[in-house]
Amino acid sequence: MAIARLSTPTGPIELSYEAHGDSEAVVLLVAGHFPASVWHPVAVPMLTGAGYRVVTFDNRGMPPSTVPEPGYQVSDLAADTAALIEHLSIDPCHLVGASLGGLITQTLALARPDLVATASFIAGTGDYSAGGKLAMAACHAAYASGAPAATMAAAIVAMAVPVPLWHDQKAVDAAMSAARSTLTRDNSTHRGRLGHRHCQLGHDHDLFLFRDPKM
Repeated sequence: MAIARLSTPTGPIELSYEAHGDSEAVVLLVAGHFPASVWHPVAVPMLTGAGYRVVTFDNRGMPPSTVPEPGYQVSDLAADTAALIEHLSIDPCHLVGASLGGLITQTLALARPDLVATASFIAGTGDYSAGGKLAMAACHAAYASGAPAATMAAAIVAMAVPVPLWHDQKAVDAAMSAARSTLTRDNSTHRGRLGHRHCQLGHDHDLFLFRDPKM
């Protein structure tokens, strides 16, 4: 793991990152309040094995990257990503974003198409459904209130488990276990989690603006 010290529109920031392999670069943008290491068991070896250089990094809000107070936006995370791409001199590169990472990907691709060779989305969306927005708001409220881990885990599960699986107790139990494992209560991680949820709730979804067939 390395630390990139970057200059961004909101001021200096540090991002922890790893780069593997050579040739064309693929930047993997992680889902909200998850560490970049979630990419390492499968995606990184698969892509490096295919001949790509793969870059993973922890977004602002995820230690050991800078963890500011909540209030930053998806556009700020996109600017962070742009600064890292330029720092590593890997533009134009392929972007793959999951969930919040997909929102960052679409924002960066629209703002800085010169940095982007292709953009791919995993669980990405141009907008949230009304139900999705309600679940996201409930999850954010649970985080912000300092509710017990069980309450917060239930909010995560309600948002993350597809409705057709709500009757499947094994699926719900597995999701609850995974959710609890993310709910560490140290100050910086909790502050980062709130920041990421704030980003998702406040984002203006512009996926419909894409007109480039490479997307």
